Amino acid sequence: MRFKYLVFALTWLLNINFVWADNWQYNNNRIAISADGNNQPDELHFWTTADPDDWGATPAALAIIAKLKLQDRLVHFSYNNFIDSPVHTTATNQMEIGVKGAINYWRFDQKRFFDVTEQYDQALNSLVEQIVISTAKDPLYFVHMGPSEFFYRVVKQVLLQGKAESLNHVYVLSHSGYNDNHLRRGDPKFDKKPVAKYKVHHTLTQTKALSGNRLKYKKLKIKTVNGILRYCGTLNMTGRCGTG
Repeated sequence: MRFKYLVFALTWLLNINFVWADNWQYNNNRIAISADGNNQPDELHFWTTADPDDWGATPAALAIIAKLKLQDRLVHFSYNNFIDSPVHTTATNQMEIGVKGAINYWRFDQKRFFDVTEQYDQALNSLVEQIVISTAKDPLYFVHMGPSEFFYRVVKQVLLQGKAESLNHVYVLSHSGYNDNHLRRGDPKFDKKPVAKYKVHHTLTQTKALSGNRLKYKKLKIKTVNGILRYCGTLNMTGRCGTG
């Protein structure tokens, strides 16, 4: 189900042609995406891995972007963003397979893609760089496809650089309340062992508060998705609503 919501969230942002849908005035602007998808078991968390739908949603999302010929507008894509989860060693890195396949097939710039478990610093710095250059004339549209801790740390680094003003020009689109609120560390319902206070992760609400509520935010609601499904029938490969 979350796969379906992700696909329509991204389509809604980029190219839904409803007269009644506010598309946030997206106009060929820069896009950044951060996703989960970790398949290496996290032994400190009761939900040890991501869901298979995450591995399928990523190539589908990249296909939508490619079909709209927006490859050059995708300036950052990070994945496997469960912070504090292990690097893939014994388990197949399913997200990497999907990401690399999409990069090769749709001709994305591979230098803009980062496996957070292996390239944490590079991934964080890449997204920070894209945020700090954001202005009213050059906003950044950020699609939130994983838990919020990675993005929280990015926003914190932007503030440490004295670039708080740039956060006013970042538009955050979420398709999942679970992603917004899930903590890989610090939720007693999921932690196998108590977590020290300084290791507790943060929600998207806390991230917005950290930004001084500068971040613009929308969450695509289930009823909105269902309305899109009824209106469109099916999604054709142009990324627009259609019946075939």
